[in-house]
This record gives sequence, C-alpha cells and structure tokens, in this order.
Amino acid sequence: MKYTRVKELTFARVILGVGLFGSSYPAEEGEKVIRFYTENGGNAIDTGNIYANWIQGAEPSASEKFLGGFFKENPGFRDKIILCTKGAHYSFYDPEHKPRVKPECIREDIESSLRNMGVDHVDFYWLHRDDPSYPVDPIMDALFEAQDAKKFLYFGASNWSAERIAEANAYAKSCGREGFVSSQLQFSFVHTLDVSDKTTLYFDEEKDGRFYIDNQLDMFAYTSQAKGYITKVLEGIPLKGNMEKNYGCPTNRERAARAAKVAEELGGGVAAEEVALAYMHTLPYNVMTIVGPRVLDQIKASMRAGDIELTAGQIEYLAKDETPLTR
Repeated sequence: MKYTRVKELTFARVILGVGLFGSSYPAEEGEKVIRFYTENGGNAIDTGNIYANWIQGAEPSASEKFLGGFFKENPGFRDKIILCTKGAHYSFYDPEHKPRVKPECIREDIESSLRNMGVDHVDFYWLHRDDPSYPVDPIMDALFEAQDAKKFLYFGASNWSAERIAEANAYAKSCGREGFVSSQLQFSFVHTLDVSDKTTLYFDEEKDGRFYIDNQLDMFAYTSQAKGYITKVLEGIPLKGNMEKNYGCPTNRERAARAAKVAEELGGGVAAEEVALAYMHTLPYNVMTIVGPRVLDQIKASMRAGDIELTAGQIEYLAKDETPLTR
C-alpha cells in the first residue's frame, strides 16, 4: 500500500468508505471488510453524520453508529486508524432540503458524530455541503471553535467550489489560522458528465487543477471507481439510469479500454478497475481515493490498486483522450 502525508497524518492512498455499513450492509460483512482493510495496510476510515439516512427504515446516522459499536467491541482499535467524518449536510427528512451550513448546525452535528461513535475526537472533519449564500466567516469561526476544543485535528471541505474554499481560507489567514487543508469531491478516472446536482460537485481538472496545485490542497476523491463503470463496460453490461447519465459516452468507453490494455501489460491478474484507481494516485493533487466496497472481494481488489506502479508512458497513455468529451 502506498501512503501520503496530509499535515502530520500519514494516509493510505486507498481509504475505506463505510457509508452503507450498519444499514443495507450486513454487520458481519462490514466487520470482515474493516479487519481485512486494516490488516493489509489500510489506516483511514471515512463516514458521515447522514450516512445512510437516505435508506428508508435505516437508523439515523447508521454508519457512524456501526463504527461506534465496532470500536466498543474492539478496544484500542479507534487509535489505530485515522477517523474521518462529515457534517452540516441538509436533512434527508426535510422535503425542502434546506441548507444547514451554519454555526449551530455545525456544532450540533459534531457533537452528534462524537456520540454516535463513542469517541472524544475525530482526526479529520469535513463540511459535507456548502451554502454559497451564507457568509464564510461564521462558518470558519465555528470550525475554529471546535478545533480549539479538540473535537478534531484538521478540517476540510466536501462539495465546495474552489472559489469558496479560497474565500474561506483567505478569512482564516486574516485570523492567523489555517483553513481547509483538503477537499473531498466526486472524482474518478472516467469523466463525470451529469453536473445538474449543484450540491454534489465533481473535480474539474481543467478548471480547478492549478488552484489545487498552487494551494497545496489535498484531494480526497469519492465515487473514485465510478460505481463500477469500467467493469460494466468491459463486460458488456448495459448501462442504465444514473450510470448512463453520469458516465455513458465514447470518451469514457475508450478510457475503459485503455485501462484494460494497461492491465493486460501489467499481468498478474491486475484488473482494469485497479489500473484506473492506481492512475488517480499518480496525479499532482495528492489524491487519496475513497472506496465503498459492497463485498469483501471488492476491498481486496481496491487495495491491490494501492500497490500498482505505473510507468510514465502508461500514465500518459491512460490520460490521452482522442475523442472529444460528448455523449
């Protein structure tokens, strides 16, 4: 497994996302995945206060509560990992989905997350959504307050635009503080086509890549395997619904084919999905990929990607799109 530094924390390049743990994901399988992940070089777990509130009948904050139960049954385990969670997301129980990115909601969600997991702090805290209509100053002040109270070590922005991150960090600098040190966005080897949901942002390399490099803003990529798009395309499985809407285009099909060719070159049973994930780790934004396995074999495959070494030629080949990005 390859590792990288984010401030004084050493992260595995592949991060375990546990969004469905405690709800539709069988508890026994979840425990197996966590053990396999940590016994084979993984050291960071990503959850969120609203995971998986979108599932009808699921217990509120089921993912965090699953982790809380796991930590209780395995004393000392929490201290072996980098624990990350998120808050200030709109409520799925609110039909209007009103924004909750304001100080009182941030305080409420931080305390809720700590109770759910039975911990006194997390290592990394993200604001799960932004509300561009709300000023950044009180948002940052609330984060500074929680950081000073040692509720978390560092904080980042999830689904925030580069412009808003820059505004927030400028305010932090004016206060003599450090602001957002990382960003969590939807990002994968294949291009995201549908950007109609303005609360879920994808990473636009062409538009924002230089900002991330110049500001040394670390990138945590979610949906980093495009929900299995490459495997489906290569196996000839018809794309349906959001899969087709988000990824279905000639450019992405060609990317899948190129990943398959590099996988064949590497041999040893390497899969195209693993090559695609490994490619992400070569990018200049200090990318960590969050993977959300549904079965044990999926985390095994994802972790193999953390050991793949790509040559400069292979990286260039994988990135070289010959077809304009259109449907």
